[in-house]
Amino acid sequence: MREVRSDAKGGLVALPGRALLRIVFHPASGYRSYPGPGSITPMFPALLQVRAAGDFEGYLSFGAGLSQRARFKVVTLTRPYRVVIDVAHESLPPFPGIWNITTWPRFWVLQAAFNEGHQPWLASPLMVVQSWAAGPDQLMTPEMKASQVVCTSCKGNGAIPLAEHAMMLMLMLNRDARRWLRAQGEHRWDH
Repeated sequence: MREVRSDAKGGLVALPGRALLRIVFHPASGYRSYPGPGSITPMFPALLQVRAAGDFEGYLSFGAGLSQRARFKVVTLTRPYRVVIDVAHESLPPFPGIWNITTWPRFWVLQAAFNEGHQPWLASPLMVVQSWAAGPDQLMTPEMKASQVVCTSCKGNGAIPLAEHAMMLMLMLNRDARRWLRAQGEHRWDH
């Protein structure tokens, strides 16, 4: 599965890993049928994270981030009633390395943090595109909108710094800053 979407709103459920699994229970027993945590991040070799994806109109769904595509089996147990999803542990290829990250577990921790909105500058260069313009409209092609690439822009980083810079230059002219710079170069204190 390429993505897991939340029930009702359809928002993307961010999960670490190279493969995803969507788990849906229907019928679920009424409103708020799952009182547990919204996210569990064990970072096991195969299972990296499980997140609640929705509890809506009798559907209770979860997303699981897996280290890679793997076989799994589903078993129902009793006393107490529960569902077990057993994900096979497959050996991974060597980690290719990104910046100072040299292992899959370290990468998945970073990926989970990135998915939560932390440290986007540490993401893979293929995940973040920076537009130097205030509006990234030209970058927002249908392919870009359909991908998981984050597009950032320089909106708001020009007006205030530019105004402050202009004010500083006017003050420098008004206070004869060239004379001060000459005095500094000659190592003399000028009143």
